[in-house]
Amino acid sequence: MQRLLYNTAKQMLKTYKSAPNIYISGGGLNSQASQFSSQAKAKAGSLPMFEYPSGANIPIPPSIKSPKLQKLLQQGATRQEIKTEFGTLTLKQLEQVGDVKYNAAIVQHLIKQHPQIKWPERMYLYNTLRSNAQLNAFAKSLRTVDRIQARNVTGVKAVADVQEAEFGAMAFEKGRDKTTKYIQSLIEPAIPFHREVYKAHT
Repeated sequence: MQRLLYNTAKQMLKTYKSAPNIYISGGGLNSQASQFSSQAKAKAGSLPMFEYPSGANIPIPPSIKSPKLQKLLQQGATRQEIKTEFGTLTLKQLEQVGDVKYNAAIVQHLIKQHPQIKWPERMYLYNTLRSNAQLNAFAKSLRTVDRIQARNVTGVKAVADVQEAEFGAMAFEKGRDKTTKYIQSLIEPAIPFHREVYKAHT
């Protein structure tokens, strides 16, 4: 597992060697995240984001159980803020698979589940692992942009938006969403490895 993690990290460094750095200060997202965001926007071009008109009769996927979310989606209120266990996010943010801030919040949440990890080791792990999650989020965001372009061409835009809203619903209903599980699968095995790295350098 350690060899796999080492090779993965090595490959990531090679792939993103033009980026300023892979670490993130405790104060927030660094220029690398901004660079990734601008690249995604450039790839998207001037494609308009789909918005349902207020009061539109929008089909709601049966997996969305929350009456509050159903009502918001039916009203087209995609900028409404929703409180989640990872902080307050807008529905638009929840709909965006691979949202950088959201993935970073998941990493922080997972590390806090290990009370034996104390400061400053916690900050070291948080900065390192959060950065890895952001690199992964960037790759996912580009795939999201590709999907937006595809649905514009095929004319299935409305259906795709409902599917993305369904993903967003999963994000705050009981925390069982795909993103959380995926990031958790990356982070949990990496915590012991990076703890050993930290101990070796202190």
